[in-house]
Amino acid sequence: MNLICLPYAGASYYSYRMLENSITADIQTITLDLPGHGKRFREPLLSNIGEMCDDLYLQIKHELNKSYAFYCHSMGGLIAYHLCLNILNSYF
Repeated sequence: MNLICLPYAGASYYSYRMLENSITADIQTITLDLPGHGKRFREPLLSNIGEMCDDLYLQIKHELNKSYAFYCHSMGGLIAYHLCLNILNSYF
């Protein structure tokens, strides 16, 4: 199973380092960065939730054929909601 970790406001992939180290081997963590954060700090920031969701969808779309769950809080929860809508719309 994939556990897709979405960033909260101002966070990066690094925020989930301790979680990654404590999860069992049968769960694959996928930590994501938005432009302007973490590994993508040189990219321009996004301020539109739709653009953020589109960006994250492109990062995970190849992983959606396996079981997955989102792990998030704060702004990440809002992104997860909209990302789920994007995923549903991609199937119909």
